[in-house]
Amino acid sequence: MQNKNILDNLSSHLKSVIANAISIATSYKHPFVSPLHIFLSLFREQGSVGAQVLHKLAIEEKTIQNELEALPLPLEYEKKTPLKTALLPELNAKAKQVLEKAMVLAYEHEHNYVGTEHLLYGLLSVQDGSIGAILKHHTLTKKMIEEHIEMILHSTSKFPDIEDVTDTL
Repeated sequence: MQNKNILDNLSSHLKSVIANAISIATSYKHPFVSPLHIFLSLFREQGSVGAQVLHKLAIEEKTIQNELEALPLPLEYEKKTPLKTALLPELNAKAKQVLEKAMVLAYEHEHNYVGTEHLLYGLLSVQDGSIGAILKHHTLTKKMIEEHIEMILHSTSKFPDIEDVTDTL
């Protein structure tokens, strides 16, 4: 993976997942984006490898939504006092860890991009009780999903950088 701008290495699906996770956190009035928001956004990202894995394992969107609804609202929303400024929620520490682990996995597999399959692996790598509860509800284990991801990662072609191709010509 090249070290240009880090966003250049994120797939369009992964960028969409992050943007939609921020939107989901906003709609639930959560001040931070957690791995659970990313998980729901990934589940909804049609055409992405990560979403295909989740759908193939028969995870249901309602189960994810139930976990999100169970998250406590911040105190200012419970008191129903208006916020002075509307800010977009930022990724919390665990959500940032998810992205870091996704990037490390892509690097370890010598992929030139970070995709939703890497993101799903990152989500499983971070200890998140809500995601664990969803997996338990569907009688899935992290290991089962990680095996699916590993199979995908090993079958993904490693395309050379365009600069490497032109250098050999």
